Amino acid sequence: MVCGEEKQVKQLFEWLKRGPKMARVLDVETKALEYMTFDNFSIR
Repeated sequence: MVCGEEKQVKQLFEWLKRGPKMARVLDVETKALEYMTFDNFSIR
């Protein structure tokens, strides 16, 4: 999930289509969603 300035989000999508230097990206799927807020977020 990503949100931000439209220009920056588009740049991220373009990078995702290419991936890192040694990557082989076959497909990228996107879906527009309504903005959501989260009360709790943690990385485990």
